[in-house]
Amino acid sequence: RIQTLGQKGRETTTVTYTLDERTGQVTANAPVVETAPAVDQVLLVGTKDILETRQEELSFDTVYQADDSLEADSRVVEQEGSLGTKEVVWNKTKDELVRETVTLAPVNRLVRVGTKPVVTNRELDFQEIRQEDATLDKGQERIQTLGQKGRETTTVTYTLDERTGQVTANAPVVETVPAVDQVRLIGTKDILETRQEELSFDTVYQADDSLDANSRVVEQEGSLGTKEVVWNKTKDELVRETVTLAPVNRLVRVGT
Repeated sequence: RIQTLGQKGRETTTVTYTLDERTGQVTANAPVVETAPAVDQVLLVGTKDILETRQEELSFDTVYQADDSLEADSRVVEQEGSLGTKEVVWNKTKDELVRETVTLAPVNRLVRVGTKPVVTNRELDFQEIRQEDATLDKGQERIQTLGQKGRETTTVTYTLDERTGQVTANAPVVETVPAVDQVRLIGTKDILETRQEELSFDTVYQADDSLDANSRVVEQEGSLGTKEVVWNKTKDELVRETVTLAPVNRLVRVGT
């Protein structure tokens, strides 16, 4: 830009003459020089950097958030993302950034990702153990311990990479509640029967020469006795018998 317009200067030289009236000779006087100086033209040359201001978009990120209430790797968009803006001042002269200012912050996209554990159960059957028991009669059975099924529980948990949104299954965790075997007692004891049986009495005859021949007098009535009999019904044989009441013989005097 021209700040001061240039103007040319001017130099004026005047030569006067003097006449010698006596001799008629003309003599040139010393020149008189008058100068109007030139005005220099001032041209301003710009040195200020050229700056460009522009608006640029700011992208949003996707944030992944683990949610153990959702099935593994299922996804729910909790919040949609929105772009932001920034003001960028660029030095075009030096081709470099001067400054940038966020004018509208971006809003991240929020996605809930399922990490709900997967639990599977498997029943474990119990075994029945048959165990001889000498306190039970043969043919009898009794459950000593009631069998209970066990359970095997396998739990698979999941881990979310919050940076990439990738879901990875962790190593399964297995918990076992063992089955309780059923114990059945099998009787091996012989079946014994105890009963009371009568013992008959005998009739004892005693000679009595004070009585007429062949006449008879019952001196003592007889009475039955009893015995306790223990019988092995399994083997069909006698175990023991015990007289609990001895019989009393009938006594008869016979005349001779």
